Amino acid sequence: MQSDEKKTKVMAVAAPAETCGADITLAPEQDAVERFATLFKGRTDAYGTERGGCVHQPPDYKRHLSGTCLMGIYPLLDDGTVRFGAVDVDKKDAQDQGRGIADQIQAGLASLGLMSYLERSRSKGWHVWVFFDAPVQAEPVKRLLKRVSAQCGLPQAEVFPKQVVSKGIGHYIRLPYPGGPRSHERNDGRRAVWVGDNVLTLEQFVQEAYESRNTAEDLDAALGTDAGRNDRNPRRPSSATTIPKGAPLPCMTVFLEKGAFPGQRDESLFTAAKHCRRNGLSEEEAFDLLCVANGLGTEPVDQDAVRVKIESAYRGPDGEGYTSCGCDNPLWTEGRCPGKEKCPVFAATPIRIDGSRDTWPYAVENGRIVYLEGAR
Repeated sequence: MQSDEKKTKVMAVAAPAETCGADITLAPEQDAVERFATLFKGRTDAYGTERGGCVHQPPDYKRHLSGTCLMGIYPLLDDGTVRFGAVDVDKKDAQDQGRGIADQIQAGLASLGLMSYLERSRSKGWHVWVFFDAPVQAEPVKRLLKRVSAQCGLPQAEVFPKQVVSKGIGHYIRLPYPGGPRSHERNDGRRAVWVGDNVLTLEQFVQEAYESRNTAEDLDAALGTDAGRNDRNPRRPSSATTIPKGAPLPCMTVFLEKGAFPGQRDESLFTAAKHCRRNGLSEEEAFDLLCVANGLGTEPVDQDAVRVKIESAYRGPDGEGYTSCGCDNPLWTEGRCPGKEKCPVFAATPIRIDGSRDTWPYAVENGRIVYLEGAR
């Protein structure tokens, strides 16, 4: 299947004008253009083209809505924030199924207090759009959309923003309403927003979406954390969280008790994240533990950096993630490894806590890692 998103192909010159058709008779009102531009605010130094290229010029929303230069927008800004997020439900071979999944995602977001809008995409799939009234951190937006999509039976959903850390220009997503006020009529309802069985005009959509934008507080409430804010302090879980998974190796135990040693912060966090994945912890469970352990060491990083390490360890370059223990890395083993004769990895023996290999001996309680009763 071909996505409505394209990896950038940098072009040396601007792309030629691309039109929606010769029957464009109504230019969009300036107010509609301004609200549309606010809703889909992204990078201001480049935009994607209909043909899969990248033009290094400021996006011109009016030309898109007039049908003279159709655009895609790069949502992730250099500071790691976004003004919108989207899920691409690419089920063009089964339209009813795709709409059903999109409806479920929208309902799931609504149950969390977030407003969203459904667009029938160019490929006859669906986009679920979520808009914010101010910049919010990209990572929690992506995490929330991934979580809701998975709960709706679409664990591999394509979510925008694709990146949470700005590395290059990123990926763009095509905008709806190419050609403006009557584009939905020409395109049989494609690339327009639907409410139930009704297709919204451009003016109807921008008015409703603009007035119902979500806030950072809405995102916080949906996640149950302060993750939507640009808060540089690591999150501290306020209630006890027991983590019932396989027991940690001795080196990981030292890390959880003492944090990262000087000069080992990045390597230690990444290796610790690999240990968490190896032991079957979820990303959220790993985040709880590593946020606290991060605060124990020297020069702790912010919660976004912890997230990046966990995401890298759990997904890796091919999406499969890593499970190595760092046994050959002196930045991890020094001061932590008990020696080959005492390490279960080299001895090939399972670790047991109180006779059970299924009990993780730690809990996160009031911002501290504590041992469960009877675990030592």
